[in-house]
Amino acid sequence: MKGLLLALITLLLVGEVALPSLALVSSYQPPDVGKVDSSLTLPSSMSYLVKQINATVTGVTKQTSNSTKSNTTSSTMATKKINATYLVNYSVIKYNSYGNLTVKISGNYTTQNISFYKGNFTINPELDPFTLEYPFVLPNYLANLTYGISSPSSSLVFEFLKQVTVNLNGNQETAYDFKVIDSAGNYNMTVLSNGVIYYLDNSTFNMSLKSFNTFTLSLANLIPNLNQSDINSTYQYSIYEFNPTAATLLPTSEIEVFYPLVFSNGVIALNEFELRTLPNESVVASRSIDGVSVYNYLSLNELNETFTTFSPQVGNKNITFNGENFMFVNQTKVTTPAGTFTSYLYKNVSSAGTLIQYLYLGKDGLLLKLKEVSVSTGTPITEGEISFIGNNYIPPSVSFPYHSLSDTNLPYKPVNSYDSMIIAVIVTLVIVAILLLLHRRFG
Repeated sequence: MKGLLLALITLLLVGEVALPSLALVSSYQPPDVGKVDSSLTLPSSMSYLVKQINATVTGVTKQTSNSTKSNTTSSTMATKKINATYLVNYSVIKYNSYGNLTVKISGNYTTQNISFYKGNFTINPELDPFTLEYPFVLPNYLANLTYGISSPSSSLVFEFLKQVTVNLNGNQETAYDFKVIDSAGNYNMTVLSNGVIYYLDNSTFNMSLKSFNTFTLSLANLIPNLNQSDINSTYQYSIYEFNPTAATLLPTSEIEVFYPLVFSNGVIALNEFELRTLPNESVVASRSIDGVSVYNYLSLNELNETFTTFSPQVGNKNITFNGENFMFVNQTKVTTPAGTFTSYLYKNVSSAGTLIQYLYLGKDGLLLKLKEVSVSTGTPITEGEISFIGNNYIPPSVSFPYHSLSDTNLPYKPVNSYDSMIIAVIVTLVIVAILLLLHRRFG
């Protein structure tokens, strides 16, 4: 059972970024127009010159006899580094409309003398944003700042360095330098504007692009009932958790969600912020990914396998939400901070029968409320709840004045921290001036 709070906490820990199509962007806003990408332009073949820079010869042990002594000594020669160069070829030999590719990797090397794969591998460039099995990054995933990307297969940090011009077979091409950080190490990457990796290196090897060819992959339409308004909106929710001391649900935080990228085969890019309400601090807190603090993040997954703020399956007897199967119960009224709505109520019971999730969806598929009820003790206890607040967008660069999360409407509008400082200085100067005048008059 994936609990709703666990799902959200996982998102917040691994964290978000809004990435529209290239050109590279430096700030993230909700998309102006909902857009579903139905095709991908991908490399059908790529050829690289790969230099192994940590290849070594086996240490040699030599025996030395001393003529004046009876014993024999031995020593081992220092390990010697050797640069070795190989040709590595990538070819797409099979693909389907779900975005899955079978890639054949071959070359004049063996896996014993180079740290590269050999053989056939299945990857999906939408869900495998960076892999040596297919040196390509979807242009949609590139931006000119430091940000994180997570998917079911990996968690990465991309740090934009600069735009460059490279020479490819006599032609000048626009490219971008990035530093890529993952659990396996750090890479320096130069990627062409079409996403093909032009150059890549780390402490053990480097690879340089010699040639490539591309093809267009048409994606299946697995979300025919998706409304454009679903992906063209920003969503805010309150998160509540059960407090044993108060013996009731208490608000713990707020989140803001929007969708910069959606593919017709059901892969979605989720941009989700935790809205902090600490006085005079930025709305969004940084998070650590592989030891790097990032404020922006892109979470990639299949639409039905991750937490989303809508469901295109609403109205069906059985739906999949956040990777769980829900069964329709009835139509009912539900109240959230945004008002009272008519909703479709769905229910999911854990395999052990100890936890029940109730899912309330509006007639248009909007997630209105999601709650977890524990029945392990015999007495139902609502352990957590997510409740819809509204669709207003709050930029992460602003800061909040202090207020209680239990307020359904903010008592103050978000304010820009710079403007707040200027106002505070002016007010202080006015007060000081008044005190000086009073002192001169009555002092």
